[in-house]
Amino acid sequence: MSKLQPEIDEYIKTNTTSTKKIEIDYIHGADEVISLGEKQNSLGVLLPPIEKESFFETISTLGTLPRKSFSMGEADEKRFYLECRKLFSN
Repeated sequence: MSKLQPEIDEYIKTNTTSTKKIEIDYIHGADEVISLGEKQNSLGVLLPPIEKESFFETISTLGTLPRKSFSMGEADEKRFYLECRKLFSN
């Protein structure tokens, strides 16, 4: 797993030009990844889920994970959490 993020970074670096910008987003939830990946000029990558109970063991065994993959839960749960934070942080 630790080899995925450097590959993504290198792809972005070598394929971004002044007229072509490559964007990447890290999201959770298979439905969201599939939906976004079906759009033109898009790619979705699904990684296998990691159980909370084996999170540290997985990192110890396989190495570091891609950016933002430490976050647990589904996309709709995160959206709810972030929207609530915005409401109560002001």
